Amino acid sequence: PYKAIVYINLAGGVDSFNILTPGVTKCTSLYNDYYEARGRGSGIGLKSDEILSIDVSSAGISRCSNLGVNKHLSAYKDIFDEGKGIFFANMGHLHKPVTKENWFTETKTDLFSHHTMKLESHVVDAFREGEGPGVLGRMLDILERHGHAVGATAVNSRVHIIDGSPTTGRLPDVISTNGVLKMFERSYLKGETDQQLRAFLKLLHAETDDNSGFFGNAWSQSFVDIWNKTDALVQKFRKTELATDFQLEHNTGGITSQLKLIARLISIRNERGNGINRDVFYCEMGGYDSHSKVSTVLANKLPSLN
Repeated sequence: PYKAIVYINLAGGVDSFNILTPGVTKCTSLYNDYYEARGRGSGIGLKSDEILSIDVSSAGISRCSNLGVNKHLSAYKDIFDEGKGIFFANMGHLHKPVTKENWFTETKTDLFSHHTMKLESHVVDAFREGEGPGVLGRMLDILERHGHAVGATAVNSRVHIIDGSPTTGRLPDVISTNGVLKMFERSYLKGETDQQLRAFLKLLHAETDDNSGFFGNAWSQSFVDIWNKTDALVQKFRKTELATDFQLEHNTGGITSQLKLIARLISIRNERGNGINRDVFYCEMGGYDSHSKVSTVLANKLPSLN
């Protein structure tokens, strides 16, 4: 059967303590500690009417059999209640155990750098022992060695997480939410026709001559291969029909458009390449670097994510 991982990066660092909280009714002491630590009534902690209860009695948390999910993410509660979801809490990047007294001198990674921590979450390899830079890319490498047909796609930008070992020769696809266009369906200069590049492309990718070199030929072959792949994808892409109704009125940060694009790619998995049965997709929703405005930011963004 076909399987896919869709990785949604909430860039800037979503406040996880306002996504998953202690429960109010059967986790009272922990909830009181949480609410106190977050400033109580004038602070940023979620109040009892802002969370949805989930039963976590099977987790074996001492004196706590329910947790709370932010009310703007009711889908998280539904998925969890159906037994189809799991929360990994209190996760972070450390290369060794440290305490609050010695972490500053004993930690190699800049724990308060957005860029660094985003990279570490994509690599998941504290000692750089893996054969590829990205955790999902390394996963695909192993699946490919076991005979699976794999695909890696990022929406709008290149990211480390889907890069595997360079020795595989497998390159991830990067596709814009604006859609997939053929080369001569786009206008590159204002006021010009969509044919303006044709003469230049013919010149660049013509037969080799005495002044040609290996690197130029390799670049040209790679360009033409991607060009052909794009044209083939366009034809299949435009014939897709989705069962899911993506409501674009809830599209903060373009997240709904990105997920709709991924759904379309999944729907044509059998036509992509020679057929894909293991896929990874990366998309990103920005603006979660909320600081003191955490309540407002989450209230604005989470409904679209939901």
